[in-house]
Amino acid sequence: MTKQRFKDVSPGVPCPESSTISVPDTLDCSCPRPITTRRFPSPNSPLRPKDLERLKESIEAANELLRTLGNPREPDNLRELQLHFRTLRGVMVRISVDCTDAVIHLVGRVEDAGRDFLQINAVGQQVFVLYDRICLIHQEECKDSIVDTQELRDADACLRRDLVLHFGSFVSGNPYLMNLFFGLPLHWYLLQFVCCEVVVHKVGEEGPIRGILVGSDKEQVIQIQKGNKLEQIKCSEICYLTI
Repeated sequence: MTKQRFKDVSPGVPCPESSTISVPDTLDCSCPRPITTRRFPSPNSPLRPKDLERLKESIEAANELLRTLGNPREPDNLRELQLHFRTLRGVMVRISVDCTDAVIHLVGRVEDAGRDFLQINAVGQQVFVLYDRICLIHQEECKDSIVDTQELRDADACLRRDLVLHFGSFVSGNPYLMNLFFGLPLHWYLLQFVCCEVVVHKVGEEGPIRGILVGSDKEQVIQIQKGNKLEQIKCSEICYLTI
């Protein structure tokens, strides 16, 4: 058995028109008016919108340059590509690498870029990939920390003096500055890692080649010592290299 109950309730809020006789008549069935609150989308990056937009533009510009590397009418593409990649330093990326028989995906933070190669830092290792081998680059979801591109802004007085008065001799003795001002090719850049253990993933080889880097020459050939055997590998045959 039910009894009819008619009470004043908040406008627009439904209330039961009847209740069982076992429910005390002193209970008020009116409901509180819902409070309207603004809803904000969850951010997909810790970067400010302006910085995020600039980052996306740099990645798109780099991908566009990668697509035009084979164009002989654009001889400055490699240097321009290096400058674009250097604006991405500190950003976590995923790059697709063409190893001829398969496409390999590598993930790491962009550390540096040279005249013809990209360097990313993965967990516990440095990875070097030639531009010719890179198919595509994507930004990974991560708390990115973009490195300040004005690298010599905080240079001390001695460094500034050497750059002004002894630019040629000073810069030529520093691989970092050589790469910054002119862009070093991979076979020159690797000279600073002589005597380090390297792992070379070579095109057409089933397994990697491990050994000690003992040299690299102007013919773009690197020498790796494997026990008593000296392995010579052309840079053009390298899919990617880790140190």
